[in-house]
Amino acid sequence: MSIELFAERVKNTRESIGSSVEDIALFSDLTPERLRAIESGKDKTINALEIHRLAIALGVTYAFLMFGTVA
Repeated sequence: MSIELFAERVKNTRESIGSSVEDIALFSDLTPERLRAIESGKDKTINALEIHRLAIALGVTYAFLMFGTVA
């Protein structure tokens, strides 16, 4: 997984659904600061549970966030 592509998918998905960093952070049990760091690609320590929570909050699959695939 490229952290830069992952970060871009998270940010682009959040923006495309019209949600704020604060909203997605709340629903994924992350702080807004951590989510901003993830979206910028600066935080490279994200784990599988956090990715799963982000996927649910963003309304996409884990596979999409990780690999850009829809299936």
